[in-house]
Parts: sequence; C-alpha cells; structure tokens
Amino acid sequence: MSFERFFRYPTSTVNYVVNISERYKYCYLMNPKCASTGILRTLQAAEVDGNPSRISDAVHDRSISPLMDFTNCTGSPEQVLTQFFVFSFVRNPYTRILSAYMDKMVRDVPERTRLLPTLGFDPDKPPPPFIDFLKAVQSQRDDWRDIHWTTQSRLLQSNNISYSYIGRFETFATTFPKVLERIGIPPKFHDPSYVPHHATRANDRVAQYIGPKEREVIGAIYYADFNNFAYGFDPAVASI
Repeated sequence: MSFERFFRYPTSTVNYVVNISERYKYCYLMNPKCASTGILRTLQAAEVDGNPSRISDAVHDRSISPLMDFTNCTGSPEQVLTQFFVFSFVRNPYTRILSAYMDKMVRDVPERTRLLPTLGFDPDKPPPPFIDFLKAVQSQRDDWRDIHWTTQSRLLQSNNISYSYIGRFETFATTFPKVLERIGIPPKFHDPSYVPHHATRANDRVAQYIGPKEREVIGAIYYADFNNFAYGFDPAVASI
C-alpha cells in the first residue's frame, strides 16, 4: 500500500524523514532540532554493530545511511507503520523555532545563504532580526516551509500515524535510553555526553529572544503543535 495513506507531503521528504531498521523492527521519524543528530548517530552505529568503517559524521546524508527508507525496505509502508515500533521526539515550539533560527540564520552561513531567499530576504545581507524571521515564516503556507520550521504536527503526521511513542526533547536524557531498551539496542551505542556541533542552547535563551511580539507570532504559527503535543503557551516554562 502506498504511503500516501500516512503522509501528506512529497516522497523526497518522506524518504528523508523516515528511518527504518528491519533488524530492530522500528521506524524513527526524524524531527529536526529535537535531538535528531544524536538519535541518528546512535541508531546508525547500532545498525552496523559499531563498525567505524560504516559510520559517518554526516548522519543526515541518507545516501550513506545504513538505515532504510521506503524505497529499500522489504516491508510495505502499512506493515512498517502498523507493525514496527514507530517513534519520534518533539520539542516546545518556542525553543525549537529559536534553535532553528540560531542555527540556520545566525551561525551557519552557507545554510543562511541558501534559506534567506526562500523567506524573501537578501542572501548577501546579515540575518534578519528574530521577529522579522518569524513573520516571514508566518507568511508562508506550512507545506512551503523548510523542514526546520514547518509544524511538527505536519512533519510527523500525528493525525495519520499511530505512534508507539512520542518523546519530548525536554526529557530526552531519561527517555531515549528507555526507547533503546524497548527496541533492543545495547546502551553501548549511545553516548549521553555527545553534543552536536550545531547545538544552540536555545533553551537557555528564551528570555533573551522571546518577548510579547515573538510570543504572539510563534503561538499563531505553531498553535497546532502547542495543542497536539500538550505544550503550554507560557515561554517562561518552555525548557521544562
């Protein structure tokens, strides 16, 4: 059966987001800025038994990933998404969009140059203020937004897919090891001290960046995420 039953976005995005292991019988749907680099690093290492010749730092490059997508998985999308352990992680919309802004607009110049035109900004100029970035994101339809700031509800298709587990970024340190235990991955493949190079510590910068105007726009853009994943609208508790 076609995966159109479960997903409402292009095939290329589906195959980028979906990570399947027939060995451990799970399907992880990658959600950017929600510990996805660390998760993929662990899952890929386990898939190849820690073989260093088969592990790459470019964990988001699907062409070299040992994990499957729907193009090379032997099971159908219906079999994988109804019989495997299907999981993902979400994050408070305030800190997720702030982390995306700091990573893709402020720190990563090549990504900023690539993404600024998609938001209507000059790629040769400095990054826009956070509020201007938010308003540009708000002006786009959700299905036109970059994967880093599309709604998590749309990306994870939480209304169409019955998840075995959706964890929270805020409690990742305690819950991810339990997910690994559930799917049978030995703890030796997970390094709790690992911090990816693009980590932004956005959880510690909410008060610095998010005032009343930013709160209003973020609340409007990500209203579905606040409700679907039971996050409060008070940015003061965004990191909890």
